[in-house]
Amino acid sequence: MSLVLWIATNVKGILDILAYIDDSFGWDFAHCLEFYAPYNKHYPSRQVQLLKLWDELGIPHEERKQLYGSTLPIIGFNVDIDNMSVAMVPDSKTLLVSTIRNFVGPPGTRRKLLEFQRVAGSINWALNVHPRLRVGLSSLYEKMAGKTEPLKPVWVSEAVRRELLWIADHLVKSDGILFLKAAAW
Repeated sequence: MSLVLWIATNVKGILDILAYIDDSFGWDFAHCLEFYAPYNKHYPSRQVQLLKLWDELGIPHEERKQLYGSTLPIIGFNVDIDNMSVAMVPDSKTLLVSTIRNFVGPPGTRRKLLEFQRVAGSINWALNVHPRLRVGLSSLYEKMAGKTEPLKPVWVSEAVRRELLWIADHLVKSDGILFLKAAAW
């Protein structure tokens, strides 16, 4: 991908093209749209130039991955440049809240260590946009400490239930992170 970006920048003159693993991204002015015939759609001019370069080089691409706008899903989060915010995609947030609530179950519930690890991993992913919820994982990690048998049942303690339900409740109420907050001058 780095050679393709070098060609895009230095040979084709496409400015501000970046990459993350195998995804390319950049910015353009909202009014700079150009028609891309293979997809029969208008896209930002720089995006069309890059698609044409990929066509010229024989690099495959998919229409469904050609996104643009002021709000974009990026690695499972909605990044909104108009509101300067990042939040979980609503379906992902709903699924995580449901997963947490199903995991804790009623008092006296037991789950496999593997299930503890999965719910911890899912919540850790959400911490990218909800970092203050990290404290709600203390009891969960304490409960998993020293355990090595992934299929062995582990009690979901009252402390784990309370903390995970606290996380779920806060996820429901949260709109994500605002990069900048308005302040009175």
